[in-house]
Amino acid sequence: MGEWRLALAEADQSRDLLRDRCAGVAWELSVARAGGIQALAALGHLNERSRRAHRWIREATETGDVFAGITAALHVAHGHLAADDPEATRAGVEEAI
Repeated sequence: MGEWRLALAEADQSRDLLRDRCAGVAWELSVARAGGIQALAALGHLNERSRRAHRWIREATETGDVFAGITAALHVAHGHLAADDPEATRAGVEEAI
C-alpha cells in the first residue's frame, strides 16, 4: 500500500520486541530486520539501509546465524547494484552463496 514509514516503524518495533523479549526466534528476527531494510530502500534511505545490512552481517557472523548472514549479504549486494557497481554485486552474491 506504499506506507513505507509505517512499515519501517512497525518492522523496527517488531525487531526490538523479538530481540529484547523472546528466545528462539532467530528466523522471525531476520524477517523483521529484512522488512525494515526493505522499507528503507523504498523510502530512498540507501545509506541507512547499507549501514543496517552491514551491521546485520557482523552480528550474524558473531552468532553463527547462517540464514541471517546470507539474507543480510544479499541486501548489501542490492545496495551495490543500486550504486551501479555490478562487480561488487556479483562478489557479494557469490560470497553469500
